[in-house]
Amino acid sequence: SNSGPSSDDDGNLYLSTGNGSATAQTGGRDFGSAFLKLSPSGDVLDWFIPHNFAGLNEADLDLGTTGVLVVPGTNLLIAGAKESKLYVLDRDALGGFNPENDSQIFQLVEEAVSGGLFGTPTYWEGPDGPHVYVWGGYDVGKMFALRKTGLEPKPVSVTTAMSDIPGGSLTISADGARAGTGILW
Repeated sequence: SNSGPSSDDDGNLYLSTGNGSATAQTGGRDFGSAFLKLSPSGDVLDWFIPHNFAGLNEADLDLGTTGVLVVPGTNLLIAGAKESKLYVLDRDALGGFNPENDSQIFQLVEEAVSGGLFGTPTYWEGPDGPHVYVWGGYDVGKMFALRKTGLEPKPVSVTTAMSDIPGGSLTISADGARAGTGILW
């Protein structure tokens, strides 16, 4: 999705991978359809593979279609996928693998968008607090409120005229948190 890895203040890298073999859950070295935390030297420090990775691969609904947003001032990561979900992960405990469900991760926002996500979520802490912005395929742009408990599952605002495939890669420009200066591009 034309997005490089993200990094934290310690130089750790965060990325998502797309279709491919996944053997990490059985002690292997393959991380298909995964979120990864890498050390500055490239060692795998932590990872998360969704419980339904095989079905995601088969249906071409894999991860890896967005970059990973490192949320400023928090320990959270947010990324999307073709499956129209937003994954909210804890940087210190990505979650590994649970064959039953994905309850081990911080939060999973089901049906965040109508179509898949192909652009990295973006963030702005404006005068009304922190928000995360996404634009999925065949959908409108959406703004989700970010709380200490995670993302509010329903958007607090949506665009009215932007609806297309593949959606958009968004960014924000603003004068800090000053009201009236935030522009979503």
